[in-house]
Amino acid sequence: MQLEALADFFTNLSRSLTSGIPLAKALSRPIRSGPDEVRTLQQEALRGLERGERLVDAMANGTVFLPRFVLPLVEAGERSGDLPAAFARIARQCKIEHRLTERLNQQLVSTALSAIGWGAFAAFSAMLLAYVSGGNAAFGDGSTPGAYAAVAGGGVLMVMLLVLRFESMRDAIFRRTPLLAPVWREARWLRFYHALGDLMAAGIPAEGALERAIDIAADPAFARRHELVVSVLRTSGLTEACAALPGIAPEALEALAVAEEAGRMPEALADLGALAEKRLDEAVARFERRARLLTRAAALAIIGVFTAQRVLQIAAPILDFAQ
Repeated sequence: MQLEALADFFTNLSRSLTSGIPLAKALSRPIRSGPDEVRTLQQEALRGLERGERLVDAMANGTVFLPRFVLPLVEAGERSGDLPAAFARIARQCKIEHRLTERLNQQLVSTALSAIGWGAFAAFSAMLLAYVSGGNAAFGDGSTPGAYAAVAGGGVLMVMLLVLRFESMRDAIFRRTPLLAPVWREARWLRFYHALGDLMAAGIPAEGALERAIDIAADPAFARRHELVVSVLRTSGLTEACAALPGIAPEALEALAVAEEAGRMPEALADLGALAEKRLDEAVARFERRARLLTRAAALAIIGVFTAQRVLQIAAPILDFAQ
């Protein structure tokens, strides 16, 4: 499902209902552009309403795969009678997730291309050195690094395409790669804070909202603490429950404690989500600097090793003659 198109779909629904247009009529309006999945979602939702089903059931029983946050917010909107606000929150979540996905994919692409570029530079330098130092017209022994670089570059591109196609694979790479892990940590908090804030603002009780927010964060470390977090919530409140999640910042807990006491938890969670987005930008910038340094260092190391090898090959006969 294309998140931008889904955001536009729910934004238009929200505006139609706010203008007083009935839901069935809003869903019967033709969609003139966008992917077929959105049209299918619209048609299945309309058929479900005509059969007397709830909107959330019609969407849940359809054939279109929806992001995790859509159905809980639709259900909350139906229960509260405020579907326009629920649709607006869904559109907002789609835009947040789209921006996040774009940032993560961009980092993988830029890292892969940087590695390929510096690898090609190192291979070309090695081949040129081989040719200058006495290789044949085919670059002599220097063709070996070129072949290795070509194979490695093709492998990197294939892996990159697979990772961009499957989000679970991409997320696993981010979680388990030391350089990328800080980016992933900020991304999971961005998802968690925005989702929890929107779910609570939609009227979903704290326990249900917290369970769904943990699921939306899509982090196995959060999932492993699920039962502990829920049990703490039942006995000590939302702030203490969030404190049981791994890696939460102390200043975030302070903000949540103040907001819980003042009864302004959704607003505090929105602020924390905005802060997580800024921290994500900072983590991405740090990663880019480190990745550039590492790829350059690796390329220079390859060139240095090959240069030393060629120097030794040239110097060896001279040393043997001198002895």
